[in-house]
Amino acid sequence: DDNFPDLEAAGAPFTNCFLSCCDFTGSLFTDTVFENCDFANTYFDGAGFTRCTFKNCKLTGASFMEAALEHVAMEDCTLAYGAFNRCRWWAFQARRCDMPEMELHYVLLDDDRFIGTSFFRTPLLGLDFTTCQLEGVALSDTMAEIYGTKMNLYQAAALARRLGVIVAE
Repeated sequence: DDNFPDLEAAGAPFTNCFLSCCDFTGSLFTDTVFENCDFANTYFDGAGFTRCTFKNCKLTGASFMEAALEHVAMEDCTLAYGAFNRCRWWAFQARRCDMPEMELHYVLLDDDRFIGTSFFRTPLLGLDFTTCQLEGVALSDTMAEIYGTKMNLYQAAALARRLGVIVAE
């Protein structure tokens, strides 16, 4: 429950930190590593992350509204129930993470879970979901969001069923 607004950290390691329910609004993190940290329900609104790495971090319920994440990698992290309105993700990599709804650009995904994720009006063109778990994702009625998306056979069949297509085995 502490406040650290406008904090600037460059090249700093955050390891085994418990910073739940804290406020890092407007902070800047550059070349920073976050490992085994708990940032549940923490505010990163308007924060900037450049060339940062998150490993095994809990970001459940964290708020990244209007934050900018550029060249950020996450592995074994949970971002469920977070707020990411107007958050910018650029050149982002995720591996084995629980993901929220987001706008994605130049993203590499590997073994990530998108369960109940809202992709409503989020263009997914060029993304490869073949190694990811997709369940109960929210899309618009036209499903235009998935145009140009790479999926495995089972993912494509599940989405085809939502369109009323009968998939024969």
